[in-house]
This record gives sequence, C-alpha cells and structure tokens, in this order.
Amino acid sequence: MLPSATRADVESPRMGHSPGFEDAQWLGQQILTWMFSRGELSQTAHFDLIGSRLAIAVLRQPVGQDVGTHGLSFTVTPGTQGESLTDGCSPESMMTQMLHADRMIEVHPGAVRSRLEKPNTARRVIRELLREARELNPEEPCPVLARHQWLLVSRETSSEEIALELVVILSRWGFLEPNEEDGKAFLRWLCGLWRQPNTFVKAADEALSLLFTNWVLPQDSKDFRRYAKQTMWGLFRKGASVPNYHSISTRANSETMERAEQQAERLRRGKAHRNPARFLSIPDLASLCHEDPRRVYEKIKKGSLRAVKIGSVLRIEREMAKEFVLQIGQKQKIFELRKQLSSMGINRDAIRKQIYRLRKIGGSDDRIIEKLKAKILNQKKISKSFPSKL
Repeated sequence: MLPSATRADVESPRMGHSPGFEDAQWLGQQILTWMFSRGELSQTAHFDLIGSRLAIAVLRQPVGQDVGTHGLSFTVTPGTQGESLTDGCSPESMMTQMLHADRMIEVHPGAVRSRLEKPNTARRVIRELLREARELNPEEPCPVLARHQWLLVSRETSSEEIALELVVILSRWGFLEPNEEDGKAFLRWLCGLWRQPNTFVKAADEALSLLFTNWVLPQDSKDFRRYAKQTMWGLFRKGASVPNYHSISTRANSETMERAEQQAERLRRGKAHRNPARFLSIPDLASLCHEDPRRVYEKIKKGSLRAVKIGSVLRIEREMAKEFVLQIGQKQKIFELRKQLSSMGINRDAIRKQIYRLRKIGGSDDRIIEKLKAKILNQKKISKSFPSKL
C-alpha cells in the first residue's frame, strides 16, 4: 500500500467543513507525499472517501528523469443506493461502470509536455460537456472529456491549493456540495493571494462561483492561482472592491513589491530586465508635450506610439517619449506658422494645399517648417514693398 492511504489515523480537520472538504484536505497532503517521496512505495492503493460514498483507486508511476517524482492516476467510482462500494463487481458490469460511473483524475508534476495552442477553445468544449454530464440519465454514457480531469502539481504547490482544486473537481462531478465553511476557506485562500487581502474581499466573493464553473484544463501547476488572480483582478477593476485605507507609504511599498515579482517573472521567461526609471507615464508625457492625455492614448491605440504595461499602468520608454515630444513640438510649430500666415492674409486653403503637396513628395516636418518660414519672410518683404493704404 502507498503510505497513509487511510483516513483513520489522520488528525481530525477543523469542525464545520463538509466531509468531502475534509477528505480533500487529507488527499491533498497525500498527493504531495506520493508524488515526491524518495522512499520505496507501493504502486497502487485503494481507499474510500466521503463516508464510503466514493471508492478511490490510485496508480503511482515514475515521471521523467527526476528521482522521486511520480505521476498519479485516480479512478473515482461513486456508489449506488443500497450497494456498498466494497462489494465486488461482476465482469459483465465493469464496462458499464466505466462508461457511466467512473471518473479519472490525472495528477502530473509541473506543466504539460505539449501545451495547447488554443486552450480556451478546448476549455469551452469541456465546460459544456461537464454541464451536460450532470443531467445525463443513468443509462447514458458520460462523455470522455467530462470524465477525465487534470491536476498539475509542483513541489512548491501547497496541500491547501491541491485540496481546493480537488473540491472544485469533485463538486463539478456532483460528488460533494461545499457548505458555508468550505466557502470561507476558499475566500481566505483567494484573498491571501494578494498583499492587501482586505481590498479584494468582494472580488473574491464574486470570483468564487466562476472558479467552480469555469476552471478546467490547466497547462501549468501555477495556472489555478493565476486564473484565480486574473478573475479577481478583472472583477476588482469593474468595481468589486472596498475602500483602501492603506497609507501612501504602504501602497508605494506594495507597488514596489509587485514590480519586483513581475521582474522575476520576466527573467524566468528569459526576457530582459525592465527598469521602471526608463519609462514615462502617460500623464507625464502629456505634460511634457502640452497635450491632452487623451491624444496620447489615441496615438497608442492607432499604433503610432508604442507603450508597455508595467503593473496596471501603461508607460512609454524615455527614448521613444523624447521622439514623440519632438514630433508633437514640430506639429505645434507648423500649426503656429499656419496661423501666422493666415493672419497675414494668406488663404487657409492655399496653405493647406502647399503642406499637402510637400507631404505627398515625402517632405518631413522640418522641411514643411522651413517652407512656411520662407513664405512668411517673403510675405513680410512684399508687405514692406507695397504698404497698405489707409
């Protein structure tokens, strides 16, 4: 037997949780032991969960070259009314049971070997199949994609996170119904993903139902918490928040820590280090070039100005910002020269046509400014030669 493959000698979990949640907590601890233990362990185990309402069979097998790393295959068999799960199953009914009752949980270390190019498309299909599976008649076979669920675990994954993922999977299959205490445990974990947990209480409450209905098909061991944080952040930005009572110094320190985490993630992905001092915010750039910030955002949207997102703020590299300020300054200079020519009696359409012709032949802003200045100088000479009669 695999070690600790029984619930009898495990310390009783906190009161108030549903039996299924308590079993998921215990199973989360066992999964880490079974996957990353270096000891000589058996390759199979059998035990019951949720008051003997689920029979679990575990197959343990080595994965890759890393010593002590194993993958797990769980076969979950629900019981029927009036029938014990420990009773034997006739050979004739085994295929029927596999098609109608058995569920599979594949636990693998790290990330999947071949990532899907479009995982969201597959996720939509699996969500629909899972919804349909809960409404099937007993004689109808359960779709294969609905019967198989993936769980990706690393050595850094906590047993609490694994337990919550198991609760989501078992609840989606209809094997357990989380109670109020289970929901509070989820909320504590969701809020604990942030440095300011009290700020995201409302967002966590709204994200909880989405976690149970939408989370499927992970591609990496960190995808569960990433999906949770992305969902909460989206809800937070839409208004699911509470007032932030933290001081300015606390917020500044938190933003610094968030940037440090983002820098570490960039380095992990092999990208270059990003120094915040090399960037300008949109308001700062708008102030430098005496423009409305909305005009800067329009340039970014059109693609004529490149911006990068640092944290939740768009920023412009300083070199690119200098070039943008120079361009804006030239355009403002052209505008002032056009006004000056117009005040000297030159027709506005004639000025506009001259600028259009210069741009059509590839004239730069500097060339246009030079031509307009020459035109102004020429107009002043004409005014001196032929003074207006009063």
